[in-house]
Amino acid sequence: MKSHLVERLRIKAGMIELGEKIPYGSDSGVMREAADEIERLREELKSLVDWEEPLHRALRLSDGDFSYLEADFAKARAALGEGK
Repeated sequence: MKSHLVERLRIKAGMIELGEKIPYGSDSGVMREAADEIERLREELKSLVDWEEPLHRALRLSDGDFSYLEADFAKARAALGEGK
């Protein structure tokens, strides 16, 4: 999650725990934003899991030479937005 979102969630939780008066509906925006981020991260995790079995299979067959996997690693990094 974005650190700013995490900070806002923790502040809101602290306010609730301390019994502070919170304006009606003020927490719904941060909750929706957190839910959207959780869904995005779940989708990203699914894409990582899709790579897991083929990668393990390739590693078992490689005999220690991984150079032929460079293109696949580049694709995986691009899919994750790392671009390297």
